Amino acid sequence: MERKREENYDLLRIVSALAVIAIHVSSFYLKASRDEDVFGGLYTDHLLAACCYQALCKFAVPCFVMLSGAFLLSDERNADFGYFYKKSFRRIGVPTLIFSFLYYIYASRHILKVVFIKGKAFKRLLGPFMDLLEGRPYYHMWYMSMLVGLYLLVPVIIRVKRDISARAFSRMTWIFLVAAVISFETGSRSLSWDIGLSFYYVGYLLAGYEIKRRIGGRKHTGGGILLVLAGLGVEAIAAFMRYRQAIAGISDTELEYQYLKPLSPLIVAGSLLIFTGFSLIYVKRDFSKLASYTFLIYLIHAFVWNNLARKVIARRIGLEGDSRILIPACVILVFLISLLLAVLYTKLWNFFAWRLSSAAKNRKLFH
Repeated sequence: MERKREENYDLLRIVSALAVIAIHVSSFYLKASRDEDVFGGLYTDHLLAACCYQALCKFAVPCFVMLSGAFLLSDERNADFGYFYKKSFRRIGVPTLIFSFLYYIYASRHILKVVFIKGKAFKRLLGPFMDLLEGRPYYHMWYMSMLVGLYLLVPVIIRVKRDISARAFSRMTWIFLVAAVISFETGSRSLSWDIGLSFYYVGYLLAGYEIKRRIGGRKHTGGGILLVLAGLGVEAIAAFMRYRQAIAGISDTELEYQYLKPLSPLIVAGSLLIFTGFSLIYVKRDFSKLASYTFLIYLIHAFVWNNLARKVIARRIGLEGDSRILIPACVILVFLISLLLAVLYTKLWNFFAWRLSSAAKNRKLFH
């Protein structure tokens, strides 16, 4: 049985997909403020705008994880290890493996060019392979490796949920989230597929389920919009702090307190408010078709931005233009191209799946 569509959560998926793209586009401009290799000089025009685009969209990854928790943990069938892992491998595992391989091939081709044409050190040849082993063959793929670890835990969490009271499960949710924030700020991580990294995000997974359960289908659009605005307001504080840090010439990686990481306190608070707000908003329009492509859009968008959109804009417009306009323009362009490629991938996948299924049926008939 397919779950009943909830248009507000479908809309949140689409908004989160756009937000992820905005994070990666604005990151380019933030990097440019410190790296002369990007523009050939420091780029500080409209730096506050770039920080705002970056920080105000940081709810994207937490909300994606909370959306997974809201629906996966609500379905008791997912307590069956065989059923859930088989379903998840088909829906999540196979595309992740395909795109990880494609990104590895692309990165290897690029490194071969760097080594044999530009004369860089031979040790760079191992870079793409090591990135693949670490679970991030391309920079955005860390999320997929972390998600695999989370999915491995889903049947266990549902079984625990069965055995304890709703009140105890609620307590466990917030304890996990607070502990994750503290641990994330003080710990270190090197492998994207490390189950420890997935444990950091368990709190978000539980929170998605808990918020959806508590709201229980109640709608209050005005209150929901206020909560979303409050969440963006919290993230605006992070944007201002990031701006002060940027004009001082400091990057996130140089500070122990990283303002814009998914488990920094401000981003946690903002993400919870935004998710709760969307849970309350009543949405009449059906966004399910577009929302169904957001997973593939996430997988594809990094390649589109780094290798198509950025080069086209640099050649036609020039990246030194007004980032307040260029960033949203790039986000829309990357989203639309990624959507087109996601539709094409889906059609090709369905075609080959149908051909394989037909061939299998024919073999059975002849035998």
